[in-house]
Amino acid sequence: PILSSSSSPIPTPSCSQCLPSSNDLKRCSKCHRISYCSISCQRKDWIYHKHECLHLHKILNEYDLTRLFLRLIVRYKQDHGKEENSHTKRCLNDLKTHENEINNDKQRYKTFQLINQYLKSWNLFNDI
Repeated sequence: PILSSSSSPIPTPSCSQCLPSSNDLKRCSKCHRISYCSISCQRKDWIYHKHECLHLHKILNEYDLTRLFLRLIVRYKQDHGKEENSHTKRCLNDLKTHENEINNDKQRYKTFQLINQYLKSWNLFNDI
C-alpha cells in the first residue's frame, strides 16, 4: 500500500513498517501508540513516525483516519508526492481526492472536518 494505518488505537496489532502481526511487537517508547517487530523496522519508519509521534497521544476520536492523514501529509512533505512505493510502483500524486464523496456524505464530511481541525492545530500544513 502507498499508505497504511491500523484501525486499533493502542497499541497497533501489527508492525507499523512491514505490517505483519506478531505477539512480540515493541511499542514506541515515546508515544506508546505505534508498534514494531524489529529495531530495523523502527529505524525505517522513523522518517515518518518522528513527525507524528508528538501528536498521536492527542488523538481521541477517528484515530486510524487521523493517523492516515498525518502520514499522508508527512509523506507529501518528504517527497512532494513523487516517490514511488516499491511494491505498487504508485506515488501519492496517483491518489484521488474523493472530494465529492466527502462533501456529499454528512458523516464523512464531519469526520474529515474533525481530522482537519487536529492537523491544522499541529501546524502541519506549513510549507506545503
